Amino acid sequence: MDSQKLKPGDVLFYKDGQNLLSRTIRWGTNSKYSHVLMYIGSGKCIESDFSIKKYLFEKNYKDGVKIVDLDKILSRKGSHDVYRSKFKIKYLKKIAEKLNKKEYGYDFIGLIWRGIIAAKIKLFNKASPIIAHHKTKYYCSELVRTIFLEMGASFEDDILPEETTPASESRRTDLSFIGNLKSTHEQKKINARSNSRAY
Repeated sequence: MDSQKLKPGDVLFYKDGQNLLSRTIRWGTNSKYSHVLMYIGSGKCIESDFSIKKYLFEKNYKDGVKIVDLDKILSRKGSHDVYRSKFKIKYLKKIAEKLNKKEYGYDFIGLIWRGIIAAKIKLFNKASPIIAHHKTKYYCSELVRTIFLEMGASFEDDILPEETTPASESRRTDLSFIGNLKSTHEQKKINARSNSRAY
């Protein structure tokens, strides 16, 4: 699909990532998705992200919640499946700016335990989580559900933000698949193949 067709509130699920963390998340959650983020309009997205490589080698790297240009998102190899919610999208930009301003970090421990291990071996107990939610940190699906809740959404599954995974978010009944968004790299390859056929 064309990125120009995105609307504020659209949820982008990243697939095809080949780094160790992406592969581990897909394995742990039995899903094709390893990351999820939200389009907030005006060519911007909000996400909570962590890169081991950047953390180790980039001095000023900031993990966690941040507003990012869509172009930067699409520069990553792989593609995103785009889903649209039936819920009314309201106050999204204000909510995103508030979360971005507070500079919440990335909930890496939550990701490893709740997002991968507990999902894989099904030991998570909703009444008494083994590792408590870190209130100043979010991982990707936790952030997306938090934003929807702050916009007034209610969910049939009763899953708390800190219990989510990209896989569980993709199964939400309010979301409808609307298309696949190719990375800039993939789109260039598609365009090149089309041009070669034209000649």
